[in-house]
Amino acid sequence: MPFRDFGLAQNDCRPEFNWYDGAMIIELPERELGSLQLTPEQARLELAVGLYAGGRVTLGRAARIAGVSYTEFMHVIGRRGLCIHYTAEDAMHDMAVVNKLCGQCDGE
Repeated sequence: MPFRDFGLAQNDCRPEFNWYDGAMIIELPERELGSLQLTPEQARLELAVGLYAGGRVTLGRAARIAGVSYTEFMHVIGRRGLCIHYTAEDAMHDMAVVNKLCGQCDGE
């Protein structure tokens, strides 16, 4: 899966991190994937699930990569038997957000 230059502007790549900061085109061998008959949307979803399962991205970021809603992505990983990575720190952050929002409602 080589990364090739598709006429991208010089500033589209971040050489200090060696990662691409824009839309990406990935070439995959037809002989390996042709029989799977994946649509581009299905391929995005598979990539997102793999990145999420590997702990490389958060649930929200994986949903954005897949091009689906947060809730839909939760359903996808649930159907596949994958666990939601939710830490005590995540819970505390969510509780703080809820408390802040509730405080805003009280002031109206």
